[in-house]
Amino acid sequence: MDIMIKAIKHPVWFILFILLLCINIYSIFWARQIFSEPLQMKTLPTFEMDSKDTMILSEKTIKHFITMDDKNTKIKFKDHFIWIDAKSKFMTLDVQTKIKTTPKVIAPGVLALNIERIDIGRLPLSKQKALRIVDKYGNLPKEVTLDEENKRFIYTLGIQEIGDTKILLKKIDDEKAWHFDLKIKE
Repeated sequence: MDIMIKAIKHPVWFILFILLLCINIYSIFWARQIFSEPLQMKTLPTFEMDSKDTMILSEKTIKHFITMDDKNTKIKFKDHFIWIDAKSKFMTLDVQTKIKTTPKVIAPGVLALNIERIDIGRLPLSKQKALRIVDKYGNLPKEVTLDEENKRFIYTLGIQEIGDTKILLKKIDDEKAWHFDLKIKE
């Protein structure tokens, strides 16, 4: 028993305790910093196209044109929602992220994906905290930004060119049809 008490009173244990205490304090401040950074406002780009021709496509047709070239991110349409499934690594752990969004055109050529639900690695995080983690550590494509304040992704499509044809997304109606302005070079 005396040997055990001497071992516990050894200065190495005190140093290890202080080191562990410092690591815990640092971790708490680091977590507070992540979750309390100020929200940033982002401006929306505007696109205009001089055309009187329009094209209306069903959601079923649109889902064949929206693809993601990233092997770790999958996009799928289901029940008028766009689901984003992403895999990433964080500190050697595989993290699965699932995001349920509703598409809405907020400006010509600019699509908002309003976030209905977000799950990061099945952690019990509030939507706001999860969005801050996505904003800080997410590897979003260059045409996608996160609007934390309004809980949505902003996808800047702009004027798309397919050969000599230009299209500009104008709206998504109540029947979930996607309306485009169309300009064909003649």
